Amino acid sequence: MAKFNIKQLEKKVFDLDKLEEKERKRNTSGRFNRFGAFFLDFNVERIVNSIIVLIVWLLVYRNTGDYNTMINIDGLPVNIQYLTLVILLLFTLFYNIYIPMYLYEGQTLGKKAIGIKIVKANGEKATLINYILRYLTMLVIEGNSYVVTFSGVAFFFINSFYDQAKLVNDILFGVFALSAIIAFFHKDRRAIHDFIGGTKVINIKVIEEYKTKKTDEEKTAE
Repeated sequence: MAKFNIKQLEKKVFDLDKLEEKERKRNTSGRFNRFGAFFLDFNVERIVNSIIVLIVWLLVYRNTGDYNTMINIDGLPVNIQYLTLVILLLFTLFYNIYIPMYLYEGQTLGKKAIGIKIVKANGEKATLINYILRYLTMLVIEGNSYVVTFSGVAFFFINSFYDQAKLVNDILFGVFALSAIIAFFHKDRRAIHDFIGGTKVINIKVIEEYKTKKTDEEKTAE
């Protein structure tokens, strides 16, 4: 007589492997959730950066009355270009590190709108080091920030190193594309900056459902 095995019976009846895989996927931010949040964040940064450049441009040319210059960063004097780039960099650090760390736990405005958040790879609350490593990777290696795309890198070196800046930008775009592909196919939707920063992005709705379920269970037990 064959020995009765409760684990095998559970696996046949409930297919535990599939259930666990389904639950893991529910806890992970979906592919299009991440890209949707990125699209929103990219455009928020782009709009704010454009406003910053416009304000600097108006301040520079208001006294001269020379408004025929193109309204963008390369239309500014060289020394003002550098200063403007520093301001843009400070803003993007504020947006991608300070806001998710201190204002909206684990969330930029785009992630908050979509309903996803950044946590450590083990699911715990991300630390400042996690955010710094994560974003420096995005900024320096992946180049998917508005500041270090062509409008940033090329303009910074526009006077002497235009061709080199364009090459750097093309390389950064290639790494960014690779990172996006990795995130699209990876089981936990982690990109290069997630691996280096020790983070992942999860679905907040699942967390809220879990908290509600635990609260209901505690009330029932009482």
